[in-house]
Amino acid sequence: MRYDFVVVGGGPGGTMTAKTLAEKGANVLLVEKRPEIGVAVRCAEATGIEGLKALGVKIKEKFIASRTRGAYVYSPDGTLVDMTGEEYTGYVLERRLFDKYLAIYAAEAGAEVRTRTYAYD
Repeated sequence: MRYDFVVVGGGPGGTMTAKTLAEKGANVLLVEKRPEIGVAVRCAEATGIEGLKALGVKIKEKFIASRTRGAYVYSPDGTLVDMTGEEYTGYVLERRLFDKYLAIYAAEAGAEVRTRTYAYD
């Protein structure tokens, strides 16, 4: 089979890219090297609500481990950035569940999703 796009990686970036391309009519293959999408999460459990809304992602209660009201961020030189307040609300996500949901979302849009699949250059 020939594809218009091959997206490598089943994390949120890869699954949302595959979904968006498929929605626009592209023939898309999403490959993930691990046997299961959502396993071995590396980062990004804390996510802003506005960013999720901009992506059109509906957050189900089962994806939410806890809610946040912002964060204090320290740069490498020690500068503090205060990101607290109503405009910085968000969620700490159960990425194992959330990532699987996004992969299903991509498949429903028309992307083919394969696990245990490697991409070589």
